[in-house]
Amino acid sequence: MDMNTGFVTALLYTTVFSFSIPLIVGTICFKRLNRQMKLLLLLIVIIGITESIAFYFSEILHRDYHWVHHLYLPIEYTIITLIFSSWIKNALYAKLLRNSIPFFWAFSILNSFFLQNLNELNSYPITLSLIVYTVISLYVLFQIMSEDTGHIIKNHIFWISSGLLIFSAGDLAYFAFYSLIRTHYLIAIWAVHAIFNIVMHIFYSVGFVCQGGKWE
Repeated sequence: MDMNTGFVTALLYTTVFSFSIPLIVGTICFKRLNRQMKLLLLLIVIIGITESIAFYFSEILHRDYHWVHHLYLPIEYTIITLIFSSWIKNALYAKLLRNSIPFFWAFSILNSFFLQNLNELNSYPITLSLIVYTVISLYVLFQIMSEDTGHIIKNHIFWISSGLLIFSAGDLAYFAFYSLIRTHYLIAIWAVHAIFNIVMHIFYSVGFVCQGGKWE
């Protein structure tokens, strides 16, 4: 195994199980978490189950695992949009975000049957979700900054929004151009994707501490 292969392998294991960091922190703080943060912790649990199944199929059974992400993505979109719609103070924008959920489910199902089957990466709905995540995380961050009371780094919403923004904005190019780059630059760009994923989970962990630890 050369150095590059060893690095990619180590990064694979790290990013697959990086969900354990916010899972442990969120579990410790569980009793003090509000409804939105408990929803986020539920998402972390679902991420853990999803990544474990995908890892088992790809690394142990050496079989296709993309079907797992087809099933997972609409659930992720539902939970994230519900959380952020409760943080968005503009009632119209919050309602539009919640109303987008059934449309996203419909698009994901149609994509799985007619565009990208269960043996392919569902890059089209992933790209759409990343666009939405980027927009809503930016909006919430601007909302927080406009109301800054000098304690922004103690605000759990700031950390969750920042983590989601880093992940979604960073991954947007990867998934938007997946069909073009997968034969030439896939490993290098996937490594960058893995780093964004790890950073997001670290930021989520800080968010759990800020809210569950009552540091705000």
